[in-house]
Amino acid sequence: MDAYGNERMNSEISIMERPSIIIFCRVAFVLCLCYLVLEFAGVLNFPPDNYIVIKGKKPVDAEIFGYLRSSDTNELCLNENWLSGTKYLSSYDDELEFITYSDDGDFYNIKVPLVPEYSSKECDTKVNIVQIAAHSPGAEIRYAELKVRIIDPSEFRPSLDISEELYVKSVCQAHVFNSKWSKLFGCDYYNGDKIIAKKEANSKYVTLSPDLFKAGTVITYDIIPGENYFPTRERPE
Repeated sequence: MDAYGNERMNSEISIMERPSIIIFCRVAFVLCLCYLVLEFAGVLNFPPDNYIVIKGKKPVDAEIFGYLRSSDTNELCLNENWLSGTKYLSSYDDELEFITYSDDGDFYNIKVPLVPEYSSKECDTKVNIVQIAAHSPGAEIRYAELKVRIIDPSEFRPSLDISEELYVKSVCQAHVFNSKWSKLFGCDYYNGDKIIAKKEANSKYVTLSPDLFKAGTVITYDIIPGENYFPTRERPE
């Protein structure tokens, strides 16, 4: 075969390969587009690389919820309210998504990211509060709400600092009000083995040193059903 024949054959092979290349490029483009759409929609979420862990016991029928509250700290990022003439730093709330349960449902584990979703290096965004709460069919609203403030313990009540033991417990149950069972759950809160609140139906603050808000820190928060923990909202007379 002469040079012209070889050149013509190579040209025909190249033409035959083009449809395969075009199809491959189109498929790759569609896959990338789908990935971006799913990630933007929140369907594809990956566990954070750096996180602390909050874990513990819970009632079998309870669902756990968690939130991360953060705010900008650099005053160069101050916003101005034109109506009131005041200035403020932006705050953000992120729902904690990486919550898992044991097979028998009596244990939970949460990965709390160290860096919030809406974070800015220029504005020095920092986490202020990690909030955990439970909800069960027997309670009208969420209960056992614990708010862990990331703050220097010396700036708050020492009895509420969990930095040493990293263990909190709440014992939750219905209480009698005006001779009737409440459909709310109140909780007795313990910092280690010391009680810090009784029959608390609202959220309870504790503090954690900023030095411990780092990868590898594990906080145990046990939510224990008390003697009068009802599985439904029906109450005895």
